[in-house]
Amino acid sequence: MCLEVPKLECGRQWEDLERTFESYEEKQSVRNEAIRLHQEDESLREKTNVETLRNRERESLLKSMEDHEKAKKKMSQRQEAVKLSFFRDTPSTEKKPEVGPPRFSTTLALRVAKEKEAWAKLPPPREAGTILVTFSQSSNPKREFDIAKEPNHKSGSKSAPEKDKAYLLKRGGELFHANDLEAAIEVFTHGAKRYPTDERFLNNRSACYLKAGNYHGTLEDCSQVLECLGKRGPMNNETAGKVHTRRSFALQELEMFREALIEMDAAIQYLP
Repeated sequence: MCLEVPKLECGRQWEDLERTFESYEEKQSVRNEAIRLHQEDESLREKTNVETLRNRERESLLKSMEDHEKAKKKMSQRQEAVKLSFFRDTPSTEKKPEVGPPRFSTTLALRVAKEKEAWAKLPPPREAGTILVTFSQSSNPKREFDIAKEPNHKSGSKSAPEKDKAYLLKRGGELFHANDLEAAIEVFTHGAKRYPTDERFLNNRSACYLKAGNYHGTLEDCSQVLECLGKRGPMNNETAGKVHTRRSFALQELEMFREALIEMDAAIQYLP
């Protein structure tokens, strides 16, 4: 059975159809027809919107292309105008300065003349010669061993003072007490080279280094003294105590307090 289905207006409710049609089939057919019509309207509206958007995009693209062509044409015209103005032969209105011989002031000319006269009055250069220069060896009385003070010294004898341990130790001690640390260090260094097995020179030099502020030199000399004492046999308590004490003082100045405390404990074991 075919029924004429009236077109439903947009926004009409389904309850309005129940008043017009009584059977379920009529109502269902009217409902389906209304849905179909609505879908057609929606698809038509979408197509219209898509075409409108495409037309707008096409128009904007054409407009941008036209603007680009106009700008390009305008730029080419400007470049041509610049070229024409650059190569155009226009006469210059500025006056060129006249080129002539250089002009000097009277004061400058007088000064140049006076300088030439002064140079002419100078004597001619002397002939080259040779100058002989001789250098004498400098001597510092504080750093030389005072041999004249030794009463039994004879030149060339085997008991010369510079080879005598007692004299070197005495002379170095005098310089140390006179606060001439540099000369005392030199004397003890000379004695240590002459007598490498005698640790007294290194021991005294470590005291000089400590007083002069050379703490690394103090540690090195003290270590050599302890090594010499260990090789010889039982250590001298007084010497070992002094050496450990100097090492402790040097380590304190180097801010190595833990090692300094260990050295001080070792010194207490040897000293009474």
